[in-house]
Amino acid sequence: MRLFTYHLAPLADALYDRLESDDLRHRGWRFALYRALKGSTMGDDEAVYWKTEYHQWSVDHHYRGSKHTAKSRIGYCSIVSIDLIDDHRYEILAEFTDMEGGKHTIGCALSRNDFPGSLWVAQNNHGDTLLEGSFERDRIFDGLAPRAVLATPTSVPSVPEEPIDLHPKLTALHAMTEAMHSWYAQASVEEQAYLETVVGAAVFYLPQSVNHFGGYISLACLQGCLEDERRVKDHIYPRKRAGRHLLTTSFTAAELHDLYHNELARFMYLTPSENSKMVNFYESHEDHDAALEALGIVKFPASGQAPFRSHGEFREFLRYVVREGIRLEDADAASSALEAFRSKA
Repeated sequence: MRLFTYHLAPLADALYDRLESDDLRHRGWRFALYRALKGSTMGDDEAVYWKTEYHQWSVDHHYRGSKHTAKSRIGYCSIVSIDLIDDHRYEILAEFTDMEGGKHTIGCALSRNDFPGSLWVAQNNHGDTLLEGSFERDRIFDGLAPRAVLATPTSVPSVPEEPIDLHPKLTALHAMTEAMHSWYAQASVEEQAYLETVVGAAVFYLPQSVNHFGGYISLACLQGCLEDERRVKDHIYPRKRAGRHLLTTSFTAAELHDLYHNELARFMYLTPSENSKMVNFYESHEDHDAALEALGIVKFPASGQAPFRSHGEFREFLRYVVREGIRLEDADAASSALEAFRSKA
């Protein structure tokens, strides 16, 4: 069986999912993958451009058309194998499951040069480009490479792992905040508020990844994910409060590392409008959960259900819902779907 245009959006989605651990990943990468696949498999050499009448990129428009057609034909797409032939080309084998449960395996190639320069040259009405530059193209392409697993020879005794070096940004933040403690303690209220804002912003410039996902999403955001709508990271620990905590408490660098990854960087997913409602929630509410409840934002998984164990489980649940054609009309339907999904895992 050969590839048709409607195969490309699900295949781009499957490749995009392989990049979920990359801190820089954004939805433009999905469209870039779709455009590269279309060039590789369909010979499409049209430059990417901004469609003013639709207020979106041409490749976004074409991707959505492919995805719309795929919804009635394809239930699921998974990557069977991806082999790096040389530094510039992959051979990909993908399995497509149709709506009747039939499976079809299709192969294709993808090269670095299939990503056209218009992805980082063409501008929209605001002067923005889809990718920042060719370095993003390389990051996407190189990130698809299979991860090799190296076995330790049985004849060589194992050696304890060396401790992982702290990220330079975290080391710098630690040195800065420790040096500011005495000055902060003597500063005026206005000066303290300013420093809390500055340090809080610095905290959220530290590396972030999907490993910081706290296992929760709002029901509205979950429903939106099924329509490929935008979701926003809402940090449980507010920026300004994080700044104040670091300016009033002394930590070792290792303690700051643990605090950041276990608390400060944790997030849940909300819709953009819900995220706006949660700005400065701590000024009026006791904690994050109290604010969600007061603002009518339904947290999922519901009370009594375990949060998602990882971002991977969350993604698998979304695929399960789409594959089974389940409608998440309300919290009860979503909870029942999660129970069914976990019972089959």
